[in-house]
Amino acid sequence: MIIHDFMLSYSFFLKVYIECLLTRTSKMFNQVNQMMWHYMGWWAVFFWVLVIVGLSYLFWLYRPRRGYAGDDPIQVARRRYARGEITEEEYDKIVKKIREG
Repeated sequence: MIIHDFMLSYSFFLKVYIECLLTRTSKMFNQVNQMMWHYMGWWAVFFWVLVIVGLSYLFWLYRPRRGYAGDDPIQVARRRYARGEITEEEYDKIVKKIREG
């Protein structure tokens, strides 16, 4: 009987203690939140929006390109001609074949 009464009083105490902590914590969070908006305000929101937009742009800029098969064949022929690997006649022949399809 004594243990039962003790457990009931202990559980009541624990319930009140937790409720008090939660109330206090929510009040403290509310105060901190108000101070944060007062001191930082929309500048903080603007800053984080800029960070997210900037990172998104960088990811978009350096994304892997699909369907990219390398250099244009005419550009390759032009470089080979510039390096002297092929003659002018060979270059013209390659370009003509490429343009014909």
